[in-house]
Amino acid sequence: MTQSQREALLDLVILALFADSHISLKEDAALQAALEKVGWEAVKPREIFFLNSMSRARQVSESASATSAYLTERAQVLKGGWSSAETVCFIASILASDGVTPEETAFLGEVKAALA
Repeated sequence: MTQSQREALLDLVILALFADSHISLKEDAALQAALEKVGWEAVKPREIFFLNSMSRARQVSESASATSAYLTERAQVLKGGWSSAETVCFIASILASDGVTPEETAFLGEVKAALA
């Protein structure tokens, strides 16, 4: 997985956390553990990217069309990295840490469609 694909994956995970308007401590812990497995190879620390990604996700989550466009853009970067199934499973495992809401299930469906 390239660094740009790692960044796109992180962007999608953070956007997923906004799907139900609730970010739990369990989700955050699962996210941190999962990201350790993926790695980080950028000059900019992951924490700085994470904060910027949170800001982007917050902005696009205010509009369904903006969310869809952002999701599609980030999914295009991910193609050729992991399979779409691996990506969806990765995101789903983080969301499942505190139970998956209907909004999160719908978001996972959008991720699947964007990766198809």
